[in-house]
Amino acid sequence: MKNTAVCFVGAIGLARSEFAGTVKSSDNSLIDYVAISKINKKRIIDVNENVDVFIHCWTPPAEENMVINYNPKLYIFEDNGIYAEQFSNKCKDHTIKKTGVPYMMEFNRASFLFSIKKSLLLLKEFEEKENIKYDKILVIRPDVVLFKELNMSDLVLEDNIVISNDGRAHPGDFFYIMNSFTAYKFLQMYDIIDNKVSYDVRTMPVDLAKELGVDIVGHPNFLAGPDIEVSRKCNWK
Repeated sequence: MKNTAVCFVGAIGLARSEFAGTVKSSDNSLIDYVAISKINKKRIIDVNENVDVFIHCWTPPAEENMVINYNPKLYIFEDNGIYAEQFSNKCKDHTIKKTGVPYMMEFNRASFLFSIKKSLLLLKEFEEKENIKYDKILVIRPDVVLFKELNMSDLVLEDNIVISNDGRAHPGDFFYIMNSFTAYKFLQMYDIIDNKVSYDVRTMPVDLAKELGVDIVGHPNFLAGPDIEVSRKCNWK
């Protein structure tokens, strides 16, 4: 029996008025994660066989809904503020207090990669406990909306290859698909961040993965924009 895992990672953000989202920014509230989870369950979980879900999420208020909709095997919801010093130490010039955009982008990227690590560690814990290996593992943000089904049954996953949504100039960061062998390497990206390096945060996952011997390549027919987009940027209901 082939086994598939879906690992949700990262945060669910606020709605913003400059985009045609579902909640006005004056509400100062989260995007409609209830509707998002229902849509993505239909377009990911329901179209793939033998799916187990794991969640690491930086948005504790979303816990009840996500657990109900996704029925995860293991999950952690926590505030990333408790790791602020740790993430800051991963940034270049971390000894100087900074609030500028480049520094915060690097800080947020460290937070994202740490969430990937924690979600995949939950998966690895479950693999060891159940003595199984997942054939296909999807790592995906909980704040993106899919406009078509993401069926992974026909994908051939090789060791040290990760398939991501096509991001035009470079592979995007909405999702990553890999096998179990590659997942063990992929979760190490956070650990090898070097605070002496000035990273391009747009290509940071690609660059760090290469250091681990992993190549991130574009999905053959899943484009950022037409097929998947961060929810705050789109009309998706």
